[in-house]
Amino acid sequence: MSLGVLLTIGISTSIICDSVSMSDSHTEKPTDSVNAIQIAERTDSTCLPDSNVKNPWLAISEVTGTNLSILAVDHYLLNENFAKVTWHTIGRNFSLSKWYWDSDIFRTNLMFHPYHGSLYYNAARSNGMNFYTSIPFAAGGSLMWEIAGESEQPSGNDFLATSIGGIAIGEVTHRLSERIWTNEIVGPERFFREILGSVINPMGGLTRLLSGKTFHVKNSHHDTVDKNKPTIEFSTFLGGRYYGTNQGKGLHKGGGTINLDIVYGSPVAVDNRKPYDFFRASVGFDTNGGESFVTNLNIIGQIKNWILKERHSSVLSFGIYQNFDYYSVNVIKDKSPYKISEASSIGIGLAWYHDWSRMRLFEEMYLNGVLLGGSLSDYNNNRYARDYSIGSGYSVKNLVGFDYNSICHFRMSADMKHLFSWKGYEDEDNTKDNIGYSVMGDRGNVVNLILRPSFEITFNKHWGIEWTAMYVLRNFHYKYHPNTSSIAYDYRIGVKYRL
Repeated sequence: MSLGVLLTIGISTSIICDSVSMSDSHTEKPTDSVNAIQIAERTDSTCLPDSNVKNPWLAISEVTGTNLSILAVDHYLLNENFAKVTWHTIGRNFSLSKWYWDSDIFRTNLMFHPYHGSLYYNAARSNGMNFYTSIPFAAGGSLMWEIAGESEQPSGNDFLATSIGGIAIGEVTHRLSERIWTNEIVGPERFFREILGSVINPMGGLTRLLSGKTFHVKNSHHDTVDKNKPTIEFSTFLGGRYYGTNQGKGLHKGGGTINLDIVYGSPVAVDNRKPYDFFRASVGFDTNGGESFVTNLNIIGQIKNWILKERHSSVLSFGIYQNFDYYSVNVIKDKSPYKISEASSIGIGLAWYHDWSRMRLFEEMYLNGVLLGGSLSDYNNNRYARDYSIGSGYSVKNLVGFDYNSICHFRMSADMKHLFSWKGYEDEDNTKDNIGYSVMGDRGNVVNLILRPSFEITFNKHWGIEWTAMYVLRNFHYKYHPNTSSIAYDYRIGVKYRL
């Protein structure tokens, strides 16, 4: 479900809000986003969310019902061993000494679990809780699942990815779905909006259904305008890609790709008051499918900001940010070119934007503490044939760019992630059952440096052509194996359509 949700986010939001609630005017001011064009938005009541009455008990019921429903499917329909929950396993899992590092596959641990957490978060968000008061629901839902949703021992990495990563995905999907739902229209468009919003935000759709908002109609007030409502900027990319690694001959592959970039608001807006009044989200897909159909999912969300300097056409801001990164590609001849995650991360950032004549220049810098991340490792001769390690550490990110008269756009991002894994296969008793075998992967530390240049030429306000590249320089220092270094590459070229 999550893949379709993410693909639909920007495309559908833009179609609806462009055709129904946006103004006909198009700004010619250079954009302040990556691969996106700013749309002047008329935020009348058609796309404004209804005011929510707080209903924490309904939110708790939805979180509990979600966990019970998933457990029932796993137990009775799929007959999974981990779903054989008993009172004994529940009682055992209350012990803090039973928490361990699990060894599920990369996309399960570092993408699907965060999406699961977004359901918990949005159960609260859609029932009137704000950003901060929704966080305990994400953590509580994850804790409930770890203790009573599986017969296995509680997983520390699952709890971190679900609770913290779920906040980022949850707030993005909440804000986008709230721009789609409206109680002021009827007919086919209303039906389409309800379905679309529920695909993007299933828990919000469930709350609307239970509260009666799905079928409620009220009078329109199209003269209502909220000038402080953040703009939505987005673009879609369709093209070809060529990726691989230098770790052997023939380790390269071609194919098609779709990428979607969404920017909500601006990091230097003086009226940013609430968490995620600015966020940037990007998601990419491999049209060939495979185990890595989602090639990337990236979110940067501003939790708090302070304007440090505002003079003439320059603005400098400082803020607290949440970061979420997921990168993965399909295996080539049993070798993966790259796997990288920053699932649970928070830090600080500086953003500087300067408008000069027909040009806009900008730079953003971020320093983050990473509670949980992951990286490709080289030695998979372990009991799980696992090819990645998880760990904690820090990341440093930098983004620079310029736009000239909305005709050409250049971006260059650099992202360095340094992760440490302190419990490897050799540190654990290999005779243990899987349920008690606790490892983070290969013990050691790894540095991933991700460089992403891109250049775009636009032919008109909708169409353009873009070239982008991604280089992953990885250096893994192992405790029990020889150190390794690798370089992976991912080139893409195609057409860009912007609304």
